[in-house]
Order: sequence, then C-alpha cells, then structure tokens
Amino acid sequence: MTKRVVPISDVNKYVADMLSQDFMLQNLWISGEVSGCKYYPSGHVYFTIKDEDATIKAVMFSQYVRNLSFRLEDGMKILARAKITVYDKTGSYQANVIEVEKQGIGTLYEAYEALRASLEKEGLFDNKRQVPKYPKSIGIITSKQGAALQDMLNVASRRNKNIPIYVYPASVQGQLAKAEIVRQIERANEANVASVLIVGRGGGSIEDLWSFNEEIVARAIAASKIPVISAVGHETDFTIADFVSDLRAPTPSAAMEIAMPSADEMAVQIEQYRHRAVLAMEKKISLEQNNIAYLQDRLNMLSKNRINNYWINLDYLTNMLDKLSPLKTLSRGYSYVTKDTVVTSINQVEIGDKLEITVADGTIGVSVNTKE
Repeated sequence: MTKRVVPISDVNKYVADMLSQDFMLQNLWISGEVSGCKYYPSGHVYFTIKDEDATIKAVMFSQYVRNLSFRLEDGMKILARAKITVYDKTGSYQANVIEVEKQGIGTLYEAYEALRASLEKEGLFDNKRQVPKYPKSIGIITSKQGAALQDMLNVASRRNKNIPIYVYPASVQGQLAKAEIVRQIERANEANVASVLIVGRGGGSIEDLWSFNEEIVARAIAASKIPVISAVGHETDFTIADFVSDLRAPTPSAAMEIAMPSADEMAVQIEQYRHRAVLAMEKKISLEQNNIAYLQDRLNMLSKNRINNYWINLDYLTNMLDKLSPLKTLSRGYSYVTKDTVVTSINQVEIGDKLEITVADGTIGVSVNTKE
C-alpha cells in the first residue's frame, strides 16, 4: 500500500481553506474578557479572549485598531466581531478581530478593583517603610526557574559583587503560588538577614500575575518588617502588591537597579565623604589654632598688664617706703642718737656716756657733758 505523505504546511493550508469556506466562522461575534493584551510597534494588538470555560487567541491588525475609540486592556469585557483563521507556521487557529464593542470590566478586573479599594480604605497602602540606600544584603522572592531571577542576578553582578543576595524561591503563578510567596516573605523576616526584599516575577497575562493580586500576599507584604520592592511584570502591569509595597519597580531588573547600590558610585561617594571629612578636620584644626593664638595673645597681654601693675605698685610702695624712711628724714637736717639703742629720753644717758649721732651722710661720736 502506497503511503501518501503530506507536508505539514499543506495540512495547515488545507485546514485554513476549510475554515475560510465556513460562512459562520468568517463572521461571528465572540463575547469574553481580554487577557494578555499587548500592543506592538507595528500597531497590531495580540490578546486572548476568555470566558469561564475556554480561551481563544486573538489578533487585531492595525487597520482595524485605528477604528477603536478606546484602548484594549486586560480585564475588559468585550464583544468582538471576528473570523477564525489558521496561522500556517504553527497550525494554531485564532480569531482575527475586525470590530470590538466594550461591555464593561471582567470578573478578574472587578475582583482586583474591589480588593484594591478595600485595602486602600483600610490604610494598607499608607505608612511606607524607607528602602535603604546602602543595604547590607538583599533578599529575592521569585521563581528559581524564571528569567526574572537571572536578570536580577546579572544586574547585581554588574553593579556590586560585594553585597550578599539571598534567594527565597517560590512559585509565581498557579494554585500554590500565593501560599509559597507568603511563606517566603515570612521566612525572610524570620531570618532577618536581608535589608530589603524584592518580590516579583516577569511579565504575563492578568491570570499569570494574579498571585500578586491575592489578599494574603498583600497582607504579608504589609506585615513585613523588612522594606519590600515590588517587581511584577512589565512597566504597564499594576498589581495589588505594587500598591502595598514600599516601592514599585517597573521590572525585576529595574528593582535590582534600585536596591543594589553601584560599587563605582559608592567609591565616589566614599571619596566625597573622605574629602569632606578632611576639609572639616582642617577647618576644625584651623579654628583651634586661631583659638590657641588668640588665647596666647590674650595671656601675653594679661601677663604684661599684670607685670606692669606689679611695677606700678612696687614704685608706689617704694616711694611710700622712701617717704617713711628715717634716712629721708635725716636728709632734711634731722638726726638721731644711739647708745646701743636709739636714745629717745635724757633718762637713758648719764654724764660721760659715749653716744653716736647719726646724720644723713654718716655718724658723729660724742660724750655727754651735761643733761638738762
């Protein structure tokens, strides 16, 4: 029996042709919720339309996007007019959306807004902790297999190899993710070795990121004694974790740029501090030297004044002593008589006694001849 071998591309083209001949599949309205919406530079928009039971990949090309009066966003409920086609390269079918009518917010987005409003009213978004500028160590809570972890480690290695990093692995999507993220936040706080925590993952659909919209994760972040930087998805992705964290980074790599100080910048900062310290010390020494010089001048002045005062007092006392000196009296023509001691009465001498009369320039020896 001859085997008929058909190339995969022919199979895909055949299916595509079959679908193109089905009138219903070429013009139908699909109701669902937008998820994983992404605008490309080309103007095309790729997203998923989902309901409670199933999902379908969708694309809206730029010529139709230009007709929209609003921007497609995750969580938005829509009615989409589309035709079902097969993409030849992969054999996957998708909805080529031609027209979109906005129906309201989706179930997940509605839950997101309700929780955000509730936690905000409770004050869980207030009282932010200060993220340290120069952490002693950094903790990361993310998937061990995800690209986000490697991106952060690459940034850390480039910026500073001297600050330790502790990785607390956790699932970041799926049923187990929220409990694992909460446990690792608690574990990091129990260990208390990290100065700051980065909690996050790479980009994805609203469903992929939903673990970071869970209330128990939000409360665990709020209860953390260690400051938390959220780094969930891309710049346009906002989760409840972003609002409750102490700081939001647009991506995991950006979170590490914030948390990890640059070694080069630290070296420059240290040199600036050293220079300021030297200037401050030189200024202090200069001031003290000026103070010492002032005190020396003051001491010299006081010493000189005191010595001058002593000389003035000495001159005064010398003059006073000079005025009171017997010699001064003698110079005015007075004299005194001594006989062993100063004679102050005639009763101290007898006729014939030898006496000395002291005058200004010497003594005169005399004998007593008479007493009256």
